[in-house]
Amino acid sequence: MKFCIRVIFFLSLTYAFSAFAESPNAILKSAKGIQGEIEKLRQQEIKNDLKMSLVSKDEVLEFLKVRIAEEYTDAEFARMEAQAKLFGLIPHEYDYRAELQKIMVEQIGGYYDHRKQALYIANWISPFMQKPVLAHEIFHAVQVQEWNAGQLLDRQRFQLDALLAHQALMEGDATIVMAHYMVSDQVPDDETLNKVFDAAIKSSMGSINLSAASAKLLGMSGTFANAPRHIKRSLVMPYAIGARFILELRKQAKWPWSKINDVYKNPPHTTAQILMPERYWKGQTAEKEIPFPASKPTSWKVVDRSSFGVLMLGESLNRNDAVDMWPETFPDWINDQVELFEKKGRYAARLRVRWRSPDSAKEFATRWQKSYQRHDGCLLNVADTTVSILLANGHLDAAELEKELTLKPK
Repeated sequence: MKFCIRVIFFLSLTYAFSAFAESPNAILKSAKGIQGEIEKLRQQEIKNDLKMSLVSKDEVLEFLKVRIAEEYTDAEFARMEAQAKLFGLIPHEYDYRAELQKIMVEQIGGYYDHRKQALYIANWISPFMQKPVLAHEIFHAVQVQEWNAGQLLDRQRFQLDALLAHQALMEGDATIVMAHYMVSDQVPDDETLNKVFDAAIKSSMGSINLSAASAKLLGMSGTFANAPRHIKRSLVMPYAIGARFILELRKQAKWPWSKINDVYKNPPHTTAQILMPERYWKGQTAEKEIPFPASKPTSWKVVDRSSFGVLMLGESLNRNDAVDMWPETFPDWINDQVELFEKKGRYAARLRVRWRSPDSAKEFATRWQKSYQRHDGCLLNVADTTVSILLANGHLDAAELEKELTLKPK
């Protein structure tokens, strides 16, 4: 289960300067012209009409509330929040739903609703930001309407790691398109263009590090700047690592845009492929992903089971490090599974990670123990190449669950 909203729509996060925007008719007329440029840049026409409209902050908030309610029951949202707190990614007192909605409303510049296949632009952002946001969101329309990318967001079909990989592909590619559009009138060569893409990636990472004081000085909201490390990273990281993935396909694999367009037919299925792109373009076959034995505790109930992935391993292990550090790659990672357990309103989690060698497993276990040494409910076990970690709100719950998981069924 993701420690932030799983992808339910495409959105463009931007620091929304307060300013008098252009008239609605002027914005929508501009969007039609941008659409033609985006289609030309990626050699892909949107065959059907693209629905566009402007929205207010109140309309964005209502959309978020409705869509979250459609995607998650209250119990599912509570489990998602509980798991994030078990791993120490957000403080125990943090109001996950309320704060996340506040951040997204204040930071959204526009969004593309893949269900309605319609584009919405915030009516309060400055004219300076409108065109880049439009370029980003129009490309999401290309992804969904022409390449059927909306199916990659189905959380019933895909587990966490695959969803995060798909999100990174889509947001990263849209970020690259936005950067390309902004310099398209200069007709830059590939080397110059790649420098522009690299600058866009660095800009995305830099936004994570903006302090509340700096945000206020620039006339921006401090809500995002004051958010926990993981919340900020989970909102920005897909843009940065996804853009880097596309850039590496262009620079290292020498792929033309037409071949990158075809990635949507066979998208990366793990964040390991996003963070180590050569694994994707070289078609490396990973070791056979042997399923983990199903957990069958007696008094605790399994309420969620998913993949965790390289990106989330790094977010958890390095949760106290610099907010703008690049994600760790863990090249010896093979596969993993995270399970969430519930008992009388209390939660616990088990993470099992398989590595290529016993030495890799021991090294990871040592680092995890050091990182979570102050966590009263963390128990760890290493068996050959598999590391098993239990996390609970207190040692007694962890010990009880560990006993139930190690008892052999009669």
